[in-house]
Amino acid sequence: MSITNLAKVYENSANPAALGPPLSFFAALLVTTAAAGLAAAMLHPDSVLPLAVSALFLFASIAAVFGWRHHKALPQASLNYWDVAGALTLIGICAATLVEPEQMVRLVADPR
Repeated sequence: MSITNLAKVYENSANPAALGPPLSFFAALLVTTAAAGLAAAMLHPDSVLPLAVSALFLFASIAAVFGWRHHKALPQASLNYWDVAGALTLIGICAATLVEPEQMVRLVADPR
């Protein structure tokens, strides 16, 4: 039977570094939404969703690099960069399933 010390979770609540992963997750979603909104106004509608999916995967890879570089262990109950990378990847995969095959053909085969 394992014994955990739940008081460790509250030790890092005042740590400014503990705010990095939630803020990066919020910033990634905000920038992706803004990019999709601008793309909807400026680009062809077929390219909006692939652009948003690409942005989500880009931010997921950036979060994974930060998770790899900041491998200092935080308590298990706190959010870390690996969690952010996984959540952004999951959202990106779910959004990628909404892209129609004909939409991708028009996007790739378009000579413009």
